Amino acid sequence: MHDDSTKESPMYQWEIVREVECARNVLNELSRLYELSVATNAEQSNEQMVLKALNRVEMDKHIQRVFTSRAVGKKKNEREFWISVSNQLEAKAEEILVVGDSFQSDVMTPTSAGMQALWYNSRSGEKKEGMRYRTIHNLSEITNEAEQISAGNADKLRA
Repeated sequence: MHDDSTKESPMYQWEIVREVECARNVLNELSRLYELSVATNAEQSNEQMVLKALNRVEMDKHIQRVFTSRAVGKKKNEREFWISVSNQLEAKAEEILVVGDSFQSDVMTPTSAGMQALWYNSRSGEKKEGMRYRTIHNLSEITNEAEQISAGNADKLRA
């Protein structure tokens, strides 16, 4: 969903909630193959509030778990946040694929905890690749990337 850092209220209360282009179709496809979760730093929101916001764009039905910095007690740019996510999912770190638009919080920090990551960079043509991460510029690229990554994880990948 499109974030608006100028808003102080929880997203589900915003007058307009907009999905990222292709998000609904991608989630529909991925949810058939993987367990999908949301991880957010939205301090003013709890799990139910995040699900209410997702419901406004009919995407909540694809999400099994929500992890908020408020509930975890750490931010996404802290390695402990991602370790907590892995523990709560009862998954090995290498079985988890994180997709996000913050290179530090959604790529570098989770990969330091052993996870795979896709940097969703819709703002520029910049590409970054590393041992556990790649760049995508459109959400429609996730399906192909997730399949490639999960091939080495015996289909246990949790996107």
